[in-house]
Amino acid sequence: MASTVQLLAWLAAAYVLHQLALAFYRLYFSHIAHIPGLKLAAITIFYEAYWDSRPDQDLVSLREVTTGSYREAYNEAVAEGRREQEEKTKRRTGV
Repeated sequence: MASTVQLLAWLAAAYVLHQLALAFYRLYFSHIAHIPGLKLAAITIFYEAYWDSRPDQDLVSLREVTTGSYREAYNEAVAEGRREQEEKTKRRTGV
């Protein structure tokens, strides 16, 4: 009986370790890891299932909630990068 309990404990530990490794891969090494978004949505399917289960919410309102702030942050980061590049060019050329 002890060997069965030990086997189940090892299987449970292996499953948890696998899930943690999978989450780490999805957040940092996946080919879509660079795309901005909620980390919970990147790791699991539960975030999408939660929004699918709510009859009062639709996909359009979910997109409005999630993409607006990320789009603004992205545009701000791009604009800041362009400003820095222009400053470097001005310093190099003396204009």
